[in-house]
This record gives sequence, structure tokens and C-alpha cells, in this order.
Amino acid sequence: MSGCGNRKWVDAHFSGRIAASDELALRQHLPSCADCRRYYDLRLTLASIDPWALGAVERIGRGLGVKPRRNWLPLPALALATACVAVFLWIRPASHTLEPQPRGAATCELTIYRVHAGSAEPSPTVMAPTDELAFSYRNGCQKKRLLVFAIDEAQHIFWYHPGWVNESENPTAIGIASDGSPHELTAAVRQPLEAGALKIRAVFSNEELSVRQAEEIIRAGKPFAEAATSERVVEVRGK
Repeated sequence: MSGCGNRKWVDAHFSGRIAASDELALRQHLPSCADCRRYYDLRLTLASIDPWALGAVERIGRGLGVKPRRNWLPLPALALATACVAVFLWIRPASHTLEPQPRGAATCELTIYRVHAGSAEPSPTVMAPTDELAFSYRNGCQKKRLLVFAIDEAQHIFWYHPGWVNESENPTAIGIASDGSPHELTAAVRQPLEAGALKIRAVFSNEELSVRQAEEIIRAGKPFAEAATSERVVEVRGK
């Protein structure tokens, strides 16, 4: 067999038969295996043009154990979930109060998933400090890049996408698809959170902003120029 032996996880993921434990193993494996990342991207492309392939919502939901709650959750809210790679990132102080942006016909949206005990809860209002967060997005406003970060009550910034694991580095906003469909981000992140309100914000922009540039804008209390934003507040409870 050519390529990495763990391609079997990729095949199982796209067939919808992957176990939750293997889905977790796959997401932990992907960042360190270029062969499996290429294979995953190939399967993702094929799935997008195959009318018989599982839809993204069902495929990713099966792997994460997301189950439709039809009694209260409308079907469009069951967007993509991503699986669990626990990453600890730097936090930095900020002093900016975030304001929500009105939504129009062509919107950019971020969907948040609380990943806990082997399953994922879409659009959570409450989370534990030890929970991971996963994300998907819709780029209806056709921007080129995305930043995802959070600010707590102490005005600390937590970076989710791009990941910032080394303070000597300065990663930039991630490239994103511009077709308006839901797309998964390939990692879930656990941060050292404290109890209180956590403002989670997405910034869709055409600029390749670095995390340091973004923090300067946040600390100055300025809006991101020519950008679309979405925000959700999640209450962190417990220790």
C-alpha cells in the first residue's frame, strides 16, 4: 500500500463509517502528516463533485457524534463540525469591546462547536474551561482570509485561527474558500480559559493580517477596515 497507513482513517471518514475515537486520532494525525493531508484534500474535492457522496454536515457529524436535535434545532443550524486536536496557544492582553455587525443577504458567518466527551454541540451558550472549540464558516461575502479569536472579561486574547503556539512567530490570517458553502476548519482548540463571558469573533478580510497587526487594531479600539465580522458570546463556567 502506497502512502501513509493511516489513510484508512481518511477513507472511513468520507464513507461515514469512522468511529469517534478514530476521528479524534485522524485529526491529531493530520497536522503532522503531509501525505494524509494531501489525501484528505483530494477526497474532499472528490466529495464536492460526487452527487452520491455524504454531505459535509452528515459526514463530519457522524465522526464527531453530533446528533440532530429536531425538537428544537432547525436543520440549517446543523452546519459543519470539526474534530478534536487540543492545542494550547498564547494569550495576550487587549482592551477592546466588540460590537456585533448587522447581517445582510451575503453574509460571512462562523459556526462554533463545543467539543466535549467525544461529541460536539453546535452554537453553545455555555462551555467548561476544559472544552475544545471547533469551527466552520460560510464566506458569503467572498473575502479571502479569516481570523478567529476570543476575548475574555480580563481582556485576554485567545487565538484559534491562525494558531499561535510560539510567541516568536507572527502567523497570518488563514486562506478560505469563497463559494458561500459551509467549510470546516481542520482543528479544534482547547485554551486555558477562566470563568466568565467569552466573546468569540471572526474577521473575514481580504488582507493577510498577522496576529500582531490584528492585536494592535483591537487594542486601539478600531474596526477592521473593509472586513466582515461575526460574534457570539459564550459563558465559561467551572474550573
